[in-house]
Amino acid sequence: MHALERAAKWGMVLLFAAIVLSAALVGAKVFGPAGTSIGGGLGLVVACIVVWRWVKRVSHR
Repeated sequence: MHALERAAKWGMVLLFAAIVLSAALVGAKVFGPAGTSIGGGLGLVVACIVVWRWVKRVSHR
């Protein structure tokens, strides 16, 4: 099970990074250079919420 848990953790790290990066790219397209930080900040918040909810759901099993 350790390999599965490790894979799940890496999957969440990759998902977290993908959400933040895609939000930063969308922000850059919509708002220009300043939008990169705006989108990245929003993506960071969304990614934190997604990961936090997933961790809560997994820990309750």
